[in-house]
Amino acid sequence: MNYNESLDYLKSISNRGSRPGLSRILEILKLLGEPQRLLKIIHVAGTNGKGSVCRMLESVLTEAGYKTGLFTSPCIDSETECFRINKKNISESDFSETVSHIKTVEENMDDKPTSFEFETAMAVWYFYQKKCDVVILEVGMGGRLDATNISDTPVLSVITDVALDHMDYLGNTISEISSEKAGIIKPGCPTVFGGNNPEALNVIQTAANKLSSSLLLTKRENAEIISSGLKGSVFNYNEYTNLKIKLAGLYQPGNAAVAIDSIKILNKSGFNISKNSIYNGLAVTEWPGRFEIFSDNPPIVYDGSHNPQGMTATVNSIKEYFSGMKVNLIMGVMADKDYKKMVNIISPYINQVYTVTPNNQRALNGAELSDLFKKNNVNSEYQTDISKAVSSAVSFSNKSNTPLIILGTLYMQQSLIHISCCRLIERLKYRYTESFLKKKPSNMQLQQP
Repeated sequence: MNYNESLDYLKSISNRGSRPGLSRILEILKLLGEPQRLLKIIHVAGTNGKGSVCRMLESVLTEAGYKTGLFTSPCIDSETECFRINKKNISESDFSETVSHIKTVEENMDDKPTSFEFETAMAVWYFYQKKCDVVILEVGMGGRLDATNISDTPVLSVITDVALDHMDYLGNTISEISSEKAGIIKPGCPTVFGGNNPEALNVIQTAANKLSSSLLLTKRENAEIISSGLKGSVFNYNEYTNLKIKLAGLYQPGNAAVAIDSIKILNKSGFNISKNSIYNGLAVTEWPGRFEIFSDNPPIVYDGSHNPQGMTATVNSIKEYFSGMKVNLIMGVMADKDYKKMVNIISPYINQVYTVTPNNQRALNGAELSDLFKKNNVNSEYQTDISKAVSSAVSFSNKSNTPLIILGTLYMQQSLIHISCCRLIERLKYRYTESFLKKKPSNMQLQQP
């Protein structure tokens, strides 16, 4: 099986759907010899921020000299980016070899794994084969019944925050959703919680106490931002001063605080991670699709905000970086999200929106999304083709000297958007006009932290 054939096979099993539960993943891992029992696993859950925390931990641990495996989802540009060792994607040959091996093993199962369970098994087997020192697993959805919840003795469990999302599967209240996320807490194994919802904290604290898990609460408010711009932030956190990250977004210093507290617990558990590794690792962390800058001129930002909490965080960054200006928007969302609330949150800050239908069976029709914006008195135009939406939006932003934000989901074919943006910007050869620089608020400069 070559790389393209392995991709075709993964696509062919996507119709197995999403079926929360651990029976299939545990069965296939047993057939593989239970490699998860021989790995040091950091398990990370949360409504928002878990991917960023995973990338930060990966970068710091790699900087500290540990051979670090990372499994995240979904992919944006390539399937290989979900499986990384020391910040490098799995090779196409290793990818196809791993798919072939797991495919052979699953043939012995009556109840075949879902595509996400298959990929989780791939990650665990691949990291075991490559003899990783530590493995970071990002929860796909929830925690308790998620396919990544396969370690009885993780070196650390991390819950970044809790908000209403995936309610069809996880419950309709913060307490119910928190209970699902608390399912990654294991007896006698330490936990870090980075949320600030009292209801969620009560559930997670109760679970930790019941399981004799030491719980460290990250105080995100202690992440004191010194400066922040589209090129990243400088901030202090407890005894750490002048920390630098190049990830844009006002919420990222808070995520970094969760990562720092996680490193603190790891050091108590026998790891040896220096302050220099923390500083250097955070400074070089990259995470595509999270307030990612495609262009400076005009400012074009891609952000994966896909629920009300994430949208609020994005709006806060828009207000900070583009103070006094409304922005243009390309947006597509999944139909199972609280998209009405998302539209209400961002509408006051939008000049013009181009809606699209993401290439996903769960997607909301862009025409319906456009109608919602119109009801909020926002100029809106539905585009049937994402590349045409990019063309229209970039051209309009160029002519109106207005920043462009692309958001709503990570399933919006970022590679297509990125390529389209770059080609258009090159063709337009746009440069800030003197009049735009005069009317632009000073804090809209692409600040270097």
